[in-house]
Amino acid sequence: MNIPYHIHIIDDDTSVRSACGFLMDALGHPHHSWEHGAAFLQQAPLHQAAVALLDLRMPLLDGEQVLQALQAQHSCIATIVLTGHGDVATAVRLLKQGAVDFLLKPIQAEPLQQAIANAGQQALKLQQLHLWRQCEHSLSPKEQHLMALLVQGMTNKDMAAQLCVSQRTIEVHRAKLMHKLGCEHVAQLVHIYWQLHPQAQFN
Repeated sequence: MNIPYHIHIIDDDTSVRSACGFLMDALGHPHHSWEHGAAFLQQAPLHQAAVALLDLRMPLLDGEQVLQALQAQHSCIATIVLTGHGDVATAVRLLKQGAVDFLLKPIQAEPLQQAIANAGQQALKLQQLHLWRQCEHSLSPKEQHLMALLVQGMTNKDMAAQLCVSQRTIEVHRAKLMHKLGCEHVAQLVHIYWQLHPQAQFN
């Protein structure tokens, strides 16, 4: 059974939007069509989990520019790029930029269905990252510092010595930090940190 995901169809060709909309109806996915990438970026709820069927060649903003904008805004919309002029080099570049899949027009129902299933799961992961990011932004500077120290494997005693505070103070801040991030164990906090900061490095 297919999980229904909200689909954004972004294509300047009316016939393509209509055909994709027909396929979405057949597959049971609610959908919204956009004629231009700029309107989509300005009006769509970018931090709600969804899947975008994104045309590569469009006026104003092309598909690659829209994809880059979604990445820059940490959007929760997972992208499937559609094009009638695809090549391997373009596909590889867009996949590296965060696209989930790359399909050639005319779109066939079966590969599109699988691509949407994969993209939908990615969208849910992106939404979870967004929620974690919001939680992290709610942390005080002390809690953010403490989080970084915990990720490095420091004990309460080590952190108390480094920050020149009592172990009890560390315990209080640590409990608040864990509560805000919804973590029961330090391992969960470490997982969240590295999901949010995959390029982080410590001295």
